Amino acid sequence: RGNRRYTNPLIESYSVKTDGVDDRIVVADGANVTVGSDDWTLEFWYRGTGAEPSTASALSAFAGKYSRSGNQREFALVWAQAANRFETYASPDGSAFSQSNNALASNAEANVFFNGSPRHICIQRSGTEIATFIDGEKLANTLTFAGAIFDGTAPFMIGARASGASYEDPVAGMFDEIRFTKGVARYPTAMFTPEPKPYPRS
Repeated sequence: RGNRRYTNPLIESYSVKTDGVDDRIVVADGANVTVGSDDWTLEFWYRGTGAEPSTASALSAFAGKYSRSGNQREFALVWAQAANRFETYASPDGSAFSQSNNALASNAEANVFFNGSPRHICIQRSGTEIATFIDGEKLANTLTFAGAIFDGTAPFMIGARASGASYEDPVAGMFDEIRFTKGVARYPTAMFTPEPKPYPRS
């Protein structure tokens, strides 16, 4: 659940606003969100509330198909408040997982990132590399991941992550132009320029 927002949307007429409490976008588990060993691209536009996210767990789950409960980890992007960093996860078996960490320099820099300006956020697998991009810039640390990502039962979520039949680590902000592409690494492996407009239908 989330609120369709037409006051100051990110792209065109509407965006989805999440409150950081119980809002999230959910897609049920199934073949459309199971990636295996294929290339894939997950991307969206996000605008923060004007301050760094703060949750009881100090973690804010932006996107993924990942539940620590019952060892249903697949892939995810999380903001870790205490470390001022984005953490990208991928698991081969639902239990063990690989992780890349990309830190911002300080609390001040984190607050600038979440200051309400639109940001394009992308996670992409190309071959054995899983990279995270912010505004088209590839972050320094990537995952090297060979083989298939675990095929679990957790739902795919934007704005939170699954926790068994419930959820945890919700994010407040606005989301728009969410696109998950299976089988294609859409962007160059170094840098690209995201355009703040609807994606083409291809």
